[in-house]
Amino acid sequence: MTKNRRELELIDKTVDDDRVSMTNEDIDRELHLTDLNIKNEELEGNKQDRKERKSYANKIFWFLAIFVGIMLLIVVLCGFKLLTLNDPVIITLISTTAANIIGIFIYVVKYLFRTNDQTNKSKKE
Repeated sequence: MTKNRRELELIDKTVDDDRVSMTNEDIDRELHLTDLNIKNEELEGNKQDRKERKSYANKIFWFLAIFVGIMLLIVVLCGFKLLTLNDPVIITLISTTAANIIGIFIYVVKYLFRTNDQTNKSKKE
């Protein structure tokens, strides 16, 4: 037991000596490295956000393009009397399609082009 106790005392003394031997320059260097690591992580996070935003914007664009194409096809088929729908149904299709496109467009634009206030608010949450 005394041998283990001496080893522990020697380890404690070594740790205390290491703590005392750190200078202000060492502390400043550690703080600087920590700040650099934090900024590097933020930069990587921003890069990933931009990549994901582009991906989702592309997917939403193609979804909306196909959606509008289908609605346009329905209207054209109704115009050539190949598909018979009542006027209120056609009006509902056109108006809801327009509302969906405008709503999704506004949502995507707000998400893709956030201001710094919105970005900082979302990081705090």
